[in-house]
Parts: sequence; C-alpha cells; structure tokens
Amino acid sequence: LAQHEASLMDLREALNRAVDVTREAQELNSRNQERLEEALQRKQELSRDNATLKATLHAASDTLASVFRLLHSLDQAKEELERLAASLDGARTPLLQRMQDFSPAGSKLRLVEAAEAHA
Repeated sequence: LAQHEASLMDLREALNRAVDVTREAQELNSRNQERLEEALQRKQELSRDNATLKATLHAASDTLASVFRLLHSLDQAKEELERLAASLDGARTPLLQRMQDFSPAGSKLRLVEAAEAHA
C-alpha cells in the first residue's frame, strides 16, 4: 500500500509538472501568437510602404526622363542659336561693306538733285 501510495504521489507530481509545462506552453504560445500578429501587421505596413515607394520612384523616374528630354531640347536650341549667331556674325561684315559702298552714293544724291534743279 505504501508503494502504491508512493506511485500515486509520483504520478501526481508528474501530473503537476505536466500541468505547469502545459501552462508555460500556453503562455509561450500566446506570446508567440501576439508576436506573429504584430509581425503580420508590420509586414502589411511594409508592403504598403513598398508600394508607395515604388510609385514614388516611378514618378521620379518619369520626371527625370522629362527633365533629360527638356535638357536635350535646350541643348539643341542652344546649338541652333549659336549657329544662327555665327551666321549673323558672318553676314555682318559683307553688310557693313555694302553699307559703306552705298554711303558715298547717298552723299552724292544731294549733289545730283542740286544739279538737276540747276539745269
């Protein structure tokens, strides 16, 4: 009977340890469940942030492409302006020469008019 009672006490201790271990496992499981929910929520937030970031990067890429196209157009306009300025500078010398050629004729015009009036 004493041996049977000792066995029962051993079983009761084992049962109490099992209950304690089960309780600890439940607490650990509960904490892990909370952590999992937090991790899933954080994952959703990061996914939203990632989508926002991708959209922002796409918009920035489009803006940069527009800026590069505009810069290219400005470079072409600058080259055209420089070409036209060089062309005007090249035409200036012959125009000045022609003006000087006609200038003496302009001063003789009054002389011709005076001669016609005298005649």
